[in-house]
Amino acid sequence: HEILHHLTAENEYTQNYTSHLKGLRDTLYEELVSSLVETDYSMPRPKGEWMYYKRTFEGRSYGSYCRAPRSTDTEEVNDWDGSKDSPILPGEEVYLDVNELAANRTYCSVGSVSMSPSRELVAYTVDYSGNEVYELHIRNFTSGEDVVLKKTATGGGRGGDDND
Repeated sequence: HEILHHLTAENEYTQNYTSHLKGLRDTLYEELVSSLVETDYSMPRPKGEWMYYKRTFEGRSYGSYCRAPRSTDTEEVNDWDGSKDSPILPGEEVYLDVNELAANRTYCSVGSVSMSPSRELVAYTVDYSGNEVYELHIRNFTSGEDVVLKKTATGGGRGGDDND
């Protein structure tokens, strides 16, 4: 509690001391944001009968993990119109929307995401505290059921998504 009070006081001091720079700060922020492409996607990668990729959307803080059935039509992205409502590939499915996980939470960090060999289950780790205590979840695509298996302080298995 004492540390939080100290940090709050430091932030207030900094805001007051640099208040004359607010216009410059706002200009720099707008310039930075204007150069970002918020609605975008990662290159789809084949794995078995599916193509896997991630998407980001304008106005949303987190991305979504997606997949589409692999076929001759899904080997390349050529008809995407750039909108968030348009699928990247035909038959696109969002199998993990981090915005949904983060809803009504102050913190959310997905660690590792791995598909089962059957492609019917996805395992993922998520930290809701910021303390690097990750929950291991298993999601069933058919039923939509999401089960929390355990909490671990190992860092969530960061370092590689099975679909990247």
